[in-house]
Amino acid sequence: MNDLDFYSIKISPASWEKDSEQLKRIRFTVFVDEQQVPSEIEIDEHDADSHHWLAYSPEGEAIGTARLESNGKVGRMAVMKSHRGKGIGAALMRRIILDASAMGMTNLHLHAQCHARDFYQQFGFEPHGDIFDEAGIDHIEMAIDLGSYRHLADKDSSVRTTLETPNRIAEELGTRFEEVNRQVMGYLPSLHLEYLRDSSLLENIAQFCLRHPHCKLQLLVDKTDLERRSTPAIISLQQKLSEHCEIRVTTKDTPESDFFIVFDEATLFSPINENDYGSGVLTLNYRARCRTLTDQFRSLWNNSVQHPATRHVPL
Repeated sequence: MNDLDFYSIKISPASWEKDSEQLKRIRFTVFVDEQQVPSEIEIDEHDADSHHWLAYSPEGEAIGTARLESNGKVGRMAVMKSHRGKGIGAALMRRIILDASAMGMTNLHLHAQCHARDFYQQFGFEPHGDIFDEAGIDHIEMAIDLGSYRHLADKDSSVRTTLETPNRIAEELGTRFEEVNRQVMGYLPSLHLEYLRDSSLLENIAQFCLRHPHCKLQLLVDKTDLERRSTPAIISLQQKLSEHCEIRVTTKDTPESDFFIVFDEATLFSPINENDYGSGVLTLNYRARCRTLTDQFRSLWNNSVQHPATRHVPL
């Protein structure tokens, strides 16, 4: 959240699957209605795979947006006319730079409308090449080296919350599955499978798996922990949703690790402790941490196997 003394602005990550209606409303109002950009080129093939942000007014109205493509191109930055001049564009740009730095990106580039060149230069973007026409508007290529922002990325973008009880962890698991839009990867060592017994959490997991064709849940669990139970409910769920949910079990070759789950841009982590497994840490908007745990999960996954209990059962 970015708070300015004279105007409170909330900047939140958005997704095309979940927030496309609001993203389109702002972009069509600004680009198509105001600037006469052809409507057929306003939405393109990059939207589904890009990072998006929404800016909200103090009343909770979505009033600005921007996107970042995987190649580092910033675009579709738009603020509703009634809310311009209040620092919303600057807050969006600052958030993009910090989040891109946290993702590990080293450079950003954009096609700036010529009248907005000074706006981008204040953040360190420099113009390159000649002026060119894009959608009937004069533009110029601009780029920035993110090195000078690296030390601020994790500090300014991430939010860390301590979870002191199993109930708090279960609550946050439910919230994360309500909000996540793409992929969840989790390693649940001994005892941590207990978190997946709650019926409301299992319902949230099912809703996530069915939310979008590309949603994917991968869970790695302790083999002994799995086998000392009578078909845990998460296994029954996996058998019905095997296209979106995959569960594997540890082997003697699986390296020991703490409990952790990665949700898009959030992580939930808890150290191994046989006597007290009920505390953890939730971290939001820390993409560098997400990358680290994602790499760790893939290493663990490569040393795991499928268990007979997780085989698909046709409906």
